[in-house]
Amino acid sequence: MSEVRLVINMHARPGMAAAYAAAWAPHQDEVRGEDGCLQYELFRSIVHPDHLALLELWHSRAAFDEHWEVERRRAPAGTEYLAHPRTREIGRDSLEIYWEKQEHRYDEERGLWTPRSARREPGSSS
Repeated sequence: MSEVRLVINMHARPGMAAAYAAAWAPHQDEVRGEDGCLQYELFRSIVHPDHLALLELWHSRAAFDEHWEVERRRAPAGTEYLAHPRTREIGRDSLEIYWEKQEHRYDEERGLWTPRSARREPGSSS
């Protein structure tokens, strides 16, 4: 079964990222207690302190689907501190989701990123 990864990029109104994080913290604790939650973490940019990224990792698509059903009914936390997506000056607000991913590793010998299954084992001649 494949894990599900979400990357949510957003930005706070100027100077409001810390207030958003504080308002959001109880929500984070609640979600981390859900079955199948492997990661639910908010990150703040060092270069652009109002830029935030939420990383979610779920054990399976079923665990994510269960979470999403609950999440749709929850009251949003801290949204009063977020800026409108079209006001972001650098980058963009977005939501990315990945499942049934293919893992890649850097093969120094070839100088390429290769799918994990295609990696040469030491001593192979291909």
